[in-house]
Amino acid sequence: MSRPRAGRIVCALAVFVTVTMTPTQASAHSASNTPSSNFHGRITSIVPATNNFRIAVIEATSRVELTWRTGPELVVPGYDDDPYLRIGPTGVYENQASSATYLNRDRQGATPLPPNTGPDQPPVWKQLSKTPTARWHDHRVHWMGTTTPPIVARNPREKTLVQRWTIPVLQGNRTHVVNGRLDWEPGRSSTPFLAVAFLVPAATLAFAVRARRDERRRIIASQVLACAMAALVAIDIVHLITIAAGVRGPGLIARLFSIGFASIAGWLAGLIGTSLILRRRLDGIYLTVFSAFVALTAGGFADVNILSNSATAATLPIGVVRVLVTATIGFGLSIVAAGITLTGHAEPVGSSPADPGQ
Repeated sequence: MSRPRAGRIVCALAVFVTVTMTPTQASAHSASNTPSSNFHGRITSIVPATNNFRIAVIEATSRVELTWRTGPELVVPGYDDDPYLRIGPTGVYENQASSATYLNRDRQGATPLPPNTGPDQPPVWKQLSKTPTARWHDHRVHWMGTTTPPIVARNPREKTLVQRWTIPVLQGNRTHVVNGRLDWEPGRSSTPFLAVAFLVPAATLAFAVRARRDERRRIIASQVLACAMAALVAIDIVHLITIAAGVRGPGLIARLFSIGFASIAGWLAGLIGTSLILRRRLDGIYLTVFSAFVALTAGGFADVNILSNSATAATLPIGVVRVLVTATIGFGLSIVAAGITLTGHAEPVGSSPADPGQ
């Protein structure tokens, strides 16, 4: 089997693996149930005001975070006014008999309720953590519909109040009403980002076509490809860490591997490929093409909605995340296009014809 044919088989296999992997990694860099959107939730007031606890809407309106500071422990009622959470100096406790415990496990509240749940059941407390901070998905703060809110559909390019909401927080014999609002804030057009992301690969492909049959140019093009692969790995690492760290709480390393296992494998393949290319090995280009496919799908096209949305769970500003996604698509397409073009040559980079006498 000639090396070019082997290269095309490897590239085809990369496409197949990546495409079949994509459905399960469709939001690979959108840290588990925290998709990007145009919805923004925020606290407007606490009545009566207090400094005994801190509460905020976090992770692009995906969860609520409540931290006990002082005084008696806090109790958060569920949707049936039954005790759902307790937060105090000994940690966080969840009532296993509250319907909210199960409804909050799914963004649409579709989790079936087990027997012996409901407001008429005595609480069954389970400790979730020993720290006085609770984070939970609360259906009161986000839009429950599966379609755009009607008030938004009438003018989706305008900032719009979608709904107001309240969450009661009990402390001792006092009830604090946490008031908030959910707003629609339209994003921006993704066209400029996609134009840049596709313009760079077009120029790269033109250069690779000219370079593939000239030894000196082919070596230079391969070295540029190696540099591009190293840059893509660095960009994807920053992107993944930014998204994974956007989900508050312990377990950052576990989240990195959970949402980024495919990307991490791609990084390793890309770095090995870069090393082989610098040693003028053709198989290094095959690895970089495979790695670029992985980054392109898991970190580029899977997060393309971020380019046009106004909110996402990330530690960096969404404008920076847009640049990371654009760069991932641009570099990924460039490497794939140039790599496949360069491997179309019959001889490996930097090789010399075999001695007929051997």
